Amino acid sequence: MRTLRLLSMCCLAGSAALASEARPAVTASAGAGFLNRSFTWQGGTPGQLTEANSPFAGAVAVDASWFPGAHVTEGVGSWFGLFGEGEIGLGLSAKLANSSAVFAQSATRLRFGGVVRFPLGERASLLVHGGYARQAFSTSSESVVGTASRPNTPDVLFEGPRGGLGVQARLGERWALEVLAGGQYVMGLGELGMAKWFPQASAFALDAGAGLSVQLAEHVRLRLSLKWQRTFLTLESNTFRAESAAEQYLSGALTFQWAM
Repeated sequence: MRTLRLLSMCCLAGSAALASEARPAVTASAGAGFLNRSFTWQGGTPGQLTEANSPFAGAVAVDASWFPGAHVTEGVGSWFGLFGEGEIGLGLSAKLANSSAVFAQSATRLRFGGVVRFPLGERASLLVHGGYARQAFSTSSESVVGTASRPNTPDVLFEGPRGGLGVQARLGERWALEVLAGGQYVMGLGELGMAKWFPQASAFALDAGAGLSVQLAEHVRLRLSLKWQRTFLTLESNTFRAESAAEQYLSGALTFQWAM
């Protein structure tokens, strides 16, 4: 009987350790990667509005999550947490359609909010997250290649509430996978929503992402992540004429992650 109790206790301890590894209390990542952005118009007067394509450029990426209750319990109290993530573009430039001119561009993305982590067995969790997202792009007024002033392509600042769903899962002893998808109601448009451009414009965004990590040492992982977002804009003609527009954003990063 004593042997059976010891075996039972060992099994329970192993299960708890596995659950703890699958659902850490704290994670923090930092690293480098790339981003690419394109902005297109639909239904406009040809030549009046300029489309912009930003070739792949470097980026710095950071993210973190914290589940305070997970420090003291593996029950319901460990389900609720906070998260944040950010990206900053490096050396980003925009080559405008039908032109040899190249313009310097800045790009930033920020997301933060709350997350609920529902256990799906010992190795997986369902994530329900909600919060705020902010994505900004600006283009220099003068070209850095060629001699030209910035044509008709506005700066943008897409911001508003965002929510979504995801799944995290341990794959064996060292590997972990995360898949996320979300949507955003865009309340702010930056320069694009000003009187000169499209003050009555409305927008929403969809996004998806995935991350695969491998454990290098205790509490240390190497993580590869990819993210995609597309913002859909409905426009009302003002000074410029266009029916709609879309921005597509693609990024990826290789980061070192600390988890415990």
